[in-house]
Amino acid sequence: MIAAFTICTPSYLPYAKALGDSFREHNPDSLFYIFYLGDIPSTTDIVFFQPHILLKIEDLNITAFAEMRGRYNNFELCCALKPFISEFLLLSENKIDKLFYFDSDILVFDALTGAIDLLNSHAVLITPHLLQPIKDDGFFPKEESIMQAGLYNAGFFGINNSKDSFSFLSWWKEKLFTKCYVKLHEGLFVDQIWLTAATQYFQEIFVFKNPGYNFAYWNFQERNLSYLNGKYMVNTNHPLVFMHFSGFDLHKPEMISKHQNRFTFQDVPETRKLFQKYIDDVLRNNTDNLMYSEKHLSEPENTKRKKKWFGFLFDKKGVFL
Repeated sequence: MIAAFTICTPSYLPYAKALGDSFREHNPDSLFYIFYLGDIPSTTDIVFFQPHILLKIEDLNITAFAEMRGRYNNFELCCALKPFISEFLLLSENKIDKLFYFDSDILVFDALTGAIDLLNSHAVLITPHLLQPIKDDGFFPKEESIMQAGLYNAGFFGINNSKDSFSFLSWWKEKLFTKCYVKLHEGLFVDQIWLTAATQYFQEIFVFKNPGYNFAYWNFQERNLSYLNGKYMVNTNHPLVFMHFSGFDLHKPEMISKHQNRFTFQDVPETRKLFQKYIDDVLRNNTDNLMYSEKHLSEPENTKRKKKWFGFLFDKKGVFL
C-alpha cells in the first residue's frame, strides 16, 4: 500500500485537502492522511474531507507529545512530529509499504512513479533545494540562506517500511524531541537541518535530484517550466510531479513568496497558471471558513519569543522554509 500524509493546524485544512485531492488524482490507489493540531469548529463537516483520513494529533497517544507541546511553537511542533507520525503510520494496520510526507502548501501534478520505484531499493528519499549554484547577485535566498536552513527540503520525503527506515526514524525522533527549534545562531532549523547530517549517518538515504520534484521559488533559476502535450514539464524532459508554494499568500497573489525577492511573475510568467490553480483549489476547499476560523492556534507562553524571532529571520534575512 502507498500512502501520504501532511501535518497542519486547523486553518490549513483547506490547503491540506487541496494537496490530498491532487495527490490522489495522480495516485488513485493510495491513501492520504491529514493530521491536525488542536480543535476544528464543531460545525465543520468532516465528511467533506473524504476520502482522505482526518486525524487529530492529540488523539494519537504519542508519548512525547505533551512535552513537545510545552516546548515548541506550532510551526516547530508540526515539524517535530514528522518522524513520530511516520512511525505511527508504518506500524498501522493498513500495511503501508511506502509512505510520503508533503507540506500542506504543495500541489501534485503527476504520479510519483519515480519516487515509488526508488523506495524499492532505498529506505529514505529526500530532495535538495538546489541542483546548481545560485548567482551571488544580492537577492535572496542566497547560498548562505540555503546552508543555514538545510541543504535538503523537509517539505517532502519518502520512506519505506524496513528496518533501515525505522533506524533513521528513531534517530530523527530523538533529535526532534528536544532540538526542533528555529535557532539559527545555534545551528538549528527545525527538522530540516538534521537531514544534512542524516545523509552522512545513514547510507540508505537517497538524494533524489529529479528537477520535477519540489519545484519552488528557491530553484526557479535552474528549472524552466513548459507545457507540452497536455502536461507541465521541467527542463523539457522531466514531468512536473509537484510544486511547493512556500511563502505564497493567497491574499497577495502578485507576490511569489514572502521568503524571496529574486523573482516576480514577469520573470517566470509560465508559473502564473499554477499559482492560480493553487488559489482556486484552496479556496474551493475552504469549507466553514476554516482559513479564518482561527488566526493562531494557542501556543505555550514560553514559545512566543521564538515565534517573534522566527518571523524576523524570514522578513529580514531571507531564510526560508
